Amino acid sequence: GRATLQALAGTFDEDAAFVLEGIEEIAVSDAQGLLAVLSARVGRERPVFHGSVILQGDPLEAAARAVLDALNRFQAARGRAA
Repeated sequence: GRATLQALAGTFDEDAAFVLEGIEEIAVSDAQGLLAVLSARVGRERPVFHGSVILQGDPLEAAARAVLDALNRFQAARGRAA
């Protein structure tokens, strides 16, 4: 999770910074998943975004995908605000 954020740090505007608040395993019906929560710092704003993924295979890869899902939500929100 954190490695994913560090790897992508330079791809966002300089005014955006992220903190991985946590990743938790969740159960929904018969499926296991991961939920990642990120907080962003964009100027004075501190929005919070979540990302989720069904847990299949490598848990580290799943954590990275959950973080990427949260970052996609950030990008989508910035696109709507522009």
